Parts: sequence; structure tokens; C-alpha cells
Amino acid sequence: MARDENSLGALIRRFRLASGHTQEELAALSGLSVRTISYLETGRSAKPYRRSVQMLAEALSLAPAERALLLACLPGQASSPDADEQPPSPDPAHALRPAQLPSDIRAFAGRVDEIDRLRRLLTPGRSTGPVPITTIIGAGGLGKSALAIHVAHQLRPDFPDGQLFLELRGSRERPLTSWEALARLLRHLGMTDETMPKDEAECAAEYRSRLADRRVLLLLDDARDAGQVRPLLPGTGSCAAVVTSRLWLADLEGSQPLLLGALSPSEALELFMNVCGAERVAAEPAATDTVLAACGGLPLAVWIAASRLLSRPGWPISSIADRLASELHRLEELQVGDLAVRATFQVSYTALAGTSGRDVARAFRLLGLWPGPDISLPAASALLGVSADSAAWMLERLVDINLLQAPTATRYRFHDLIRTFAAERAAEDETQVSCERAVTRLLSWYLHSSDAARTAIVRSPWPHRLAIAPAEADVTPAAFGDVQVAANWVEGERDHLVAAVLLAARWRMHRTCMQLAESVWHCYMRSPWDGWTRVLKEAITSATAVGDQSSKAWLLNYLALALMYRGEYAKAHGLLMDALALSGSAGDKVGEATITAHLGVACTELNRHEEAMALFDRALAVEGPLPLLLRGRIQMNLGTLYVRAGRVTEGADQLELGLAALEEAGDQQQAGLARAWISDAYRQLGRYDDAISWASRGVELSRRGRDRYQEAAALSMLGQALADSGDKAGARSCFELAHSLTTELGVPESEQIAASIAALGAG
Repeated sequence: MARDENSLGALIRRFRLASGHTQEELAALSGLSVRTISYLETGRSAKPYRRSVQMLAEALSLAPAERALLLACLPGQASSPDADEQPPSPDPAHALRPAQLPSDIRAFAGRVDEIDRLRRLLTPGRSTGPVPITTIIGAGGLGKSALAIHVAHQLRPDFPDGQLFLELRGSRERPLTSWEALARLLRHLGMTDETMPKDEAECAAEYRSRLADRRVLLLLDDARDAGQVRPLLPGTGSCAAVVTSRLWLADLEGSQPLLLGALSPSEALELFMNVCGAERVAAEPAATDTVLAACGGLPLAVWIAASRLLSRPGWPISSIADRLASELHRLEELQVGDLAVRATFQVSYTALAGTSGRDVARAFRLLGLWPGPDISLPAASALLGVSADSAAWMLERLVDINLLQAPTATRYRFHDLIRTFAAERAAEDETQVSCERAVTRLLSWYLHSSDAARTAIVRSPWPHRLAIAPAEADVTPAAFGDVQVAANWVEGERDHLVAAVLLAARWRMHRTCMQLAESVWHCYMRSPWDGWTRVLKEAITSATAVGDQSSKAWLLNYLALALMYRGEYAKAHGLLMDALALSGSAGDKVGEATITAHLGVACTELNRHEEAMALFDRALAVEGPLPLLLRGRIQMNLGTLYVRAGRVTEGADQLELGLAALEEAGDQQQAGLARAWISDAYRQLGRYDDAISWASRGVELSRRGRDRYQEAAALSMLGQALADSGDKAGARSCFELAHSLTTELGVPESEQIAASIAALGAG
């Protein structure tokens, strides 16, 4: 039957629902029977005794004004002896104290700094001040709602007049309108549909009136945009509001944004243990690390993985680790019940893929094809086949909806799981031709940009270079005005160039893979690096696939040099023998001479001096004209061998002849190292001033060319010359700098330099 909304039964029911208690729970708290509570709520109790109502009020922890409202509704109570305790006629709308927060998450972990910041930002102010507003921003699955609810529960004592919670469904197909949201909030505050204003502005005014001077915390979850949120904000600073959204709400005036990122490794581990148990984690730490790495710090992914283990007590953690190892199937494994990582990404993607966001959705898909750690704006422009301005606009839209991150103004990156999802969408929603064209454009950009950097850095005509096709029509490669700019670009693109080579191999673009690898090799010759071997091995596989023996010989030669930089001379010797056979069968005389000379270097380091001399002589005698640059380098290596063999004067002469040939050929790459070798010869001859001069010049040229390996060699030779001349302090300074460089590079010379420092003694 119809009841007065302000009747005793209606108020008891309203207060109970606002507290979140069932009738059974309230009965346990109050000591009344469920039947009595039901009768009181429905108005069918024949004896609404004052004592029963007081017991309910105590169980509900009602404020004095709320208790007075209930007691005032009792028949005949207006003139009762204790009626003067109560307000004369309290307004039921203002007596309601909503307690609508969802349950806190028991397994919540981490976010200590974020919690501290939110607590400070959401502390209610005076009624005359502005409303404290905080927006928690982040991609789906980062735990925005969980964090907001967790903090809201901690702040309940600061908001004794209640906590309102409303899910705005901003990421859904049909979000709540502001008017719908206002109506719901007003109902929560005691207004009926019959008394609800028929105008949105009037609803907003009534809503602000009901919250004026009250301490209420408002939690608005999953907001679509600032326009949806503005009408829902209280008007006085005694209240506070926290809003969660997948989008930046930059135009929400007065709000303090908190961008939520992935959990740190320790936070992810804590969450994982909280769900599946610390004992299981302690038993399999390595498998746990694998699972957490696959989850990438995404709280939803960590929670799902741990929950699957919790529901499968017989599974070891390694079983879920194995299932997550394949990136291809990772998103399929990260789902439990009605929760799935893929589904939370799909919500944002579906909203994006409408007509207005079609180009941005396509950009999202194509970016998923790139396996690198991040991507620069020029590279993204090439991948998408659009101008830099258009690419920037699309990428910034993806940043706005938190499907993409912008660590700098010109670089962008995915969370690993979002990138996996983007790659899935590319496979489903793009044609094979479209994907292949995008990859071709991107690799063309990397190939021609790295080749331009190589030309700027090396500045000398190397005897061999794989021919490369012209850049794609929609591609504008990077250009470099000087060696410094080129070296900076190369340093910043290390991991990306490796990713480009691997991408070319994956798409079976074998020629591009080989060309990129050779370009990368030349870019990094001045900075020994583990990425060399991975790049060159992929390129060698591509050369084998296309049957290009000459290119394979050169690539094997480069791989051997990479091994020699790491001190693995025996392995390098074996690769060079294979390369020499391929070069000979291909009729590549320059390749044959180069590889023979490098075999001489390997034999020198293996202390097979006579064999090394024979190899250098054979390299100089290879049939056909020998490029001047190659002749100069062979003479340098031969001179070094003479010095090692004790023929120091002959070695010094040979070294100077080799350097003259390199300078005539315009070779800037060996400038610092050549002078270091000459310095060592003069030091052994007792010509310390000449040795110091040559080594000092070598340090200067190496630093100018940003060649850390040659700089370390020149510093070491300078230190030796200074030590032998009696300047131990100067020698120590040089050795320490050289040791720092070689340690950073991870080359074996580090141990030799440490021994030189120790030989100087204390001081």
C-alpha cells in the first residue's frame, strides 16, 4: 500500500538502506526480531513502542537529529514528557545520512604515496571555501575505483553526514546523463519522484541546497567527461568529491588530478601474496617473478592471476607462469569469472572506434605492430603514413584516454598488455596489406635515419655497404647536421634499432633486416654493446634465407668483431674462417682481404704472432686494388703486432704509415685508437713526451667523436706514458677514467686497467 515518505516505517527503511544493513543484520545489532523490524518498516506494527525505535536508532548509529525524526513520528509522542529533547519538526531530507560506499577491498596493496596525497587533497574545508575535488585518472585495470573506495573508507570519520557513491558509466555505451545522475543523487538524499524538479538546473540547485553546510563525501566513478561531472559537484567546501575516469578531465575547474600508473614490483608482489597466499609465493619466487612481469604491474592482471591460483590450490605458480609466457595468448589467460583484462581494454577501444574516432582507433591498432619500448613522433608519423602534425594529434587523443602514455613531449609508449591488445586489434581489424605497408614505412624510416647517422658519425667510405632502396614515399628520415646530433640520436635509439631489426625478421623482410643490421653495426662500433650479437644473428639468418653469400660473409665478419670486443677471440676466429670461405666462393676480393686481416687480429690476441703476420701479409697481397682505408687499417694492425713481438721501432714506423693512409682516406673512425697505439710504441721506446702528446690527441679526438671505447684505450695509454715518466697522480686520474668507461662498456680491458691502478700503489 502507498505510504507517506516521512512516516515512521518509511524512515526506518530509508535509514537502514542508507546504512547498507539487511534486516537480519540490523536484528543482530539491535536485539529485536526480524519480524519486529519488518513490521515497523511496513507500518503494520500494532505497537510502535518508543523503546524498540530507540534500539533501532542505536543499532543504526543515528545522529541526534535523525533519532528525533523517528521519535517524532511515533503516535502521541509530540506531547510526551521527553519530547522537548528533540527538535520540533526536523526536515527528513536533511536528516538522511547516506553510507553508500561499496565494500573496501581486503587484498588492497600499495599506493601508499597516492593514498597520502588523496587524503590531504580531500580533507573537507570550511563551508565558504571551494569544494576539494580530486580526479583519479588512468587506463582500465589500474585500480582507480579500488583506490578511490579504499581512501573514501579511510575518510568516513571526516564526513559524518554521509558518503554518496554513483557509477556514471562513462566508459560504457550509454553513460548516465547529468540529469539522470542528479535524480539518483537526490533520491539518495530523500527526495521522491513526485517532488523532483522537472528542470536539470533546478535539480542541481536543490542538490546543492541539500548538501550545503553538511560534511558529505561524493565518489563519482567512471566519469565520461567534465561536462557530466560539473552539475554533480557540491557547492560548499564542507563537502569533497573524488572522481575516477579513463580520460583526463583537464577542463574540470578546481580539480587536482592524480595520474595512476602501474604498481611497482614490490606493490605487485604484495597484492599477489594478499590474494593467493604468502606461502605459495615463498615456495616459487622465480615463477612469481615471471607472472608479475607478464602482468606488467597492472593491478587487475595481478589480481586475476592470483585469483586463478587461489581457486586452483593444486596448481603450482609455475603453471600460470607458463600459460602467461606466450604474449600471443596472454590476454586469454588473464580472465577469471566475469573479469578480464581484454574486456577492460575493449571498453575504451569500442568507445574510440566510432565514426569520430575512426582514424585514432586505426592509429591505436597500427601502433600495436611496433615491438619497441616506445616510439618517437617522427617514427610514428612514418608508421601511420601521415604528417607529423596529424600523427601528433592522434597520439595525443590516445594519451587523453589513457590508452597511450607520453613520457616526453615527443615520445609515446604503451603499457605492455595494452600493446598486446592493440596488436590483436590490428590482426582482427586491419588487412594484412595495411599492416605490411605500415611496417614497411616504419622500417624504411629507421633504415634511412640510421644510415644518415652512420654517415655523420663514421664520415669515411667503408669498403663495404649493402645497397639500400630509396625511402618510401610517405617517409621523411631523420637528418643530422653534425656528429654530436647523430651520436645523441643513436644513443637514444639503441633498443629501438634492435626492435626494428627483429621486426624486419618477423615480417620476413630479409633485405631490410640485413641492411638495418649493417647500419646498426657501424653506428655502434664506437660503443661495444650486447645488442650487436642479437642484431647480427638475425641478419645472418636473413642472409641465409635469401642465399646471399657475400652479405652473409660480411655479417659473420661483423659478428666476429663483436665477439673480439668481448675478448672471445677463439669463437671469433671460427666465425671468420666461415666468413672467409663464403667470401672466397662469392668472389668478393675486398671482403676476402678484410676478413683475412681480422683473422690476423684474432691470432694476434691469441698470441699466434707468426700466423698473424702471415695473415696480414696475405691481406695486403689480395688480388685487385685494395681500398686505401682498408690498407691503412691493415698496416695499423701489423704495426701493433710488431710492437707486441718486440719489434717496437719497426712497429712505430708501420703505425705512422698506417695512420697516414687512414687520414688520406678520410677515416675518422679509427682516429683516437690509432694515436693510442702509436703512443704505446713511443712509450716503449722511452720517448715519453711523444707518447704523452700522441695519447692526449687520441683522447681529444675520441671524445669529439663520442667513441667511448677508443677514449678508454687512449686514456689507458696516456696513463701508462705518464706513469713511466714519473707523473703517478696524472696516471692514476687517467686510469680511473679509463676504468670507469671500460666497466660501463663491459669489455675485458677493465681488468687490465684495474691492475695498472693497483701497480701505482697507495696515494
